[in-house]
Amino acid sequence: MEAHTNPLSFKSVRQGAHRMGYEHAILDSTEKAVEHSLASTSHANVRAMNVFSQSSKTSCFTWLAMLVMLLAFIMVVFLIRIT
Repeated sequence: MEAHTNPLSFKSVRQGAHRMGYEHAILDSTEKAVEHSLASTSHANVRAMNVFSQSSKTSCFTWLAMLVMLLAFIMVVFLIRIT
């Protein structure tokens, strides 16, 4: 009679365990990379909000300067239309 090979031999189990360990290592490294990416994205968003809040503050002088420039532009347009 022929000896049947057991599909769950020690060698196949060991190779399967090795593959599972390799896949587990890949999943761990992927999880760490995703966590790092999310943390750095969150940090970048906080910095961007701080920069925007600082740069969006306009003083009274800024509004007056923009109003004066707008009035000068309108006066030049009217001057060109009249002449």
